[in-house]
Formats: sequence, structure tokens, C-alpha cells
Amino acid sequence: MPISIHIDGGARGNPGPAACGVVIRDLDHDLLLHEAGYYLGTTTNNEAEYQGLLHALEVALEIGAKDIRIIADSQLMVRQVLGQYKVKAPNLKPLHAKAQRLLAKFDNWSFDHVLRHLNKRADELANLAMDVRKNVPGDATKTPVLSGKPATKSQKQDDLFDHKPQDKEPMIKVLSPAPCCVRYARTLAEGDAGKQRCPECGALLQISF
Repeated sequence: MPISIHIDGGARGNPGPAACGVVIRDLDHDLLLHEAGYYLGTTTNNEAEYQGLLHALEVALEIGAKDIRIIADSQLMVRQVLGQYKVKAPNLKPLHAKAQRLLAKFDNWSFDHVLRHLNKRADELANLAMDVRKNVPGDATKTPVLSGKPATKSQKQDDLFDHKPQDKEPMIKVLSPAPCCVRYARTLAEGDAGKQRCPECGALLQISF
């Protein structure tokens, strides 16, 4: 299933308060899978761009994506990831290396540079996160992914993305899954069973024990 990933990052000041935006869509069905703005604290523009890439790749792996097309308006980052530019800045080298490790986990990937106006939603999410200085959720996921395949009409959304740990750890039912959702759910007690919202990305969780 081909997945498109729009990413953007920015800082108000260089360095300054920074955030990144991520939008992930199922191209076969033109459905939104995940979108969020992530506040990064104080960092540089280029680091924020890379953080957007890393957040996006981690979520894409979490939902089982294998074939991805990444779109960004940072020509520097795109060309560095494609090997067309060398990574000279010491602060970017570990981010670049981590991105390469994550990309190696996909069956197919491509990375395209676009003009800013073609990356509008990711830019909006990054700016929203900078405005409030915290992570912000985007629109709710419409159709999740199960084991890398689109959900069928017979599947109930609440039955997707089940995580069933052993021994009294919470079972997580996530509509827009991300690693932060799992981390948050593991902090909950039995009395917190029911619907919860991830404080990091805003995804809706159904918790049971």
C-alpha cells in the first residue's frame, strides 16, 4: 500500500522555538492516516526539518507501511538524505544517520522536494505547535491500517491496532497509532480504562485491562 508523507519543520529564530508537522495518507484510498504537529523546544530550522522526518518514519513503521513517498520543502535535507549533498554540520549528522537506519526498514521509499505552497498542511501543523508550544493533533484518522493492509468494511475501527500485552498491562486500541500512544498507555492504571487521548499526538485510545 503506497503511503505519502508530507513533513515540514521550522524554528522562530535559528535556533529558537521549533516544531515539525507530519501528514500521512493512504494513496490507494486517499485517506488520512495520521497528522500532528510536534513541538521540539529550542533548536534550529534544519534540525526541526530532520525531526519531522524522524517522527514521520517512526509513525509509518508503527502503522505497518512498507512503500512510502516522502515530500518536503527543505531542499537541503532532501538532497542530503538522497546522498546528493554531504552532511557537514555536526548537529545534523546523528539525525541523518538515524533517518538512514529507519529508511532501510521500508521495502521502497522515495524523497521529493516541493515548493512550500505544495506542503501547506505540514507547515500549518508545525506553526500551530510553535504557537502553543506543545504537540497538537490534526484531524482524526479516517481509516487505520492493519498489518500494512487497508481495513475492510467488515472490520470495526475499535478492533484495529490492538496491542495485547501480557500480565495486566493495558490493551491499546488506537485509531491513529504512534509510539507516543504506547508510552502513554503504559503509564495508566486499571482505573483509567476507557477512552483516553494521547497527550503527545492527540490520538484517541480505547484502554482496557
